[in-house]
Amino acid sequence: MANVLIVHDDAGFQFGLGRVLERAGYTAILASGVEEAKGRLERLGTRIDLVIGDPTLRGFVGFIDSVRKAEPFLPVIGVTTPGETLRSVFRNVDELIPKPDNFDDANATYWLDTVRRVLTWSITCF
Repeated sequence: MANVLIVHDDAGFQFGLGRVLERAGYTAILASGVEEAKGRLERLGTRIDLVIGDPTLRGFVGFIDSVRKAEPFLPVIGVTTPGETLRSVFRNVDELIPKPDNFDDANATYWLDTVRRVLTWSITCF
């Protein structure tokens, strides 16, 4: 299955989504910020198939730009909080979806469907 890097400063969101993805057979790599994400990628040397992150985190847009130099078609799902202004990051994400309050069955299913769709799209289009 795919390796998914989750870059978000909300630990509850990270762990909740990571648990949902791992139960579905994905490998979840968690990072609370851009510097931690860079470190994990360097240490693990693992190919990342998808990034899920908060585009408002300091350095996130530049991080995605740098990762896409090596992997130009790496899919990115941006996670938003209601009311955020994200005009500057639309060019860096393939999908932009709201952060859930929890990962109940409905939210878990929604996230898994989104991950599968974005991964399938990136594989079939490129």
